[in-house]
Amino acid sequence: MIRFYYIFQRLRKVSLSQGNTFNLVVSRFRYYQNVCTVSYSFVWWDWPRWEKEIDWMALNGINLPLAFTGQEAVWQEVYRSLGLNESELEDFFSGPAFLAWNRMANMDKFGGPLPQSWHVNQLYLQFKILERMRAFGMIPVLPAFSGNIPQGILR
Repeated sequence: MIRFYYIFQRLRKVSLSQGNTFNLVVSRFRYYQNVCTVSYSFVWWDWPRWEKEIDWMALNGINLPLAFTGQEAVWQEVYRSLGLNESELEDFFSGPAFLAWNRMANMDKFGGPLPQSWHVNQLYLQFKILERMRAFGMIPVLPAFSGNIPQGILR
């Protein structure tokens, strides 16, 4: 799939049988999703729903999807290794519907805290998501450090 994008990287004019034409843009990278959508909608999805979405991405030529699921589980471990306690972590992570704002450093804790089972389930779901995306030749875009830190880090 990716090889196709290396070959065709420019605008093409396509003719339809009725004589109409439209422009088809074929790019090397086709990015999909945004931070807010992941929090508003995808945060509630289970594996069967994600599997359908990833299949849809593959069928539509998406090869650079955002992959935010499970991010909080990773940060939880990073913050624990820096000495933060459970209370400080609970005061930091927002509830599922508000994770976008937490990830973008707009708010902490609102709608939270997230139970440990949430972190674990989301992390395992992310492993499945990444495996399937990579099986289709996609390059998942994983989150990096946004600069948002728990208040407890000041301690």
